[in-house]
Amino acid sequence: MLNVNCYCDITTVPTALPVFPSFDPNPDLGAPGVRFRKYISRFRNLYITAMGTNAAARQKALLLHYVGEEVNDIFET
Repeated sequence: MLNVNCYCDITTVPTALPVFPSFDPNPDLGAPGVRFRKYISRFRNLYITAMGTNAAARQKALLLHYVGEEVNDIFET
């Protein structure tokens, strides 16, 4: 049975992250450094500017989430 009198603190409810493509470091697609700078620029426009994500730790966490598993593995080594 649903409790309609339940209080839900909206600040603790996770929000959905917007869709953003991962980064493919494959050099066959072009110079990875140039493509990554463009990727970072788009990421900053979306998350730092548009969404107001100012905390450095949160920016890093979001970036590592979105770049994808392959790049995240590179970062971890």
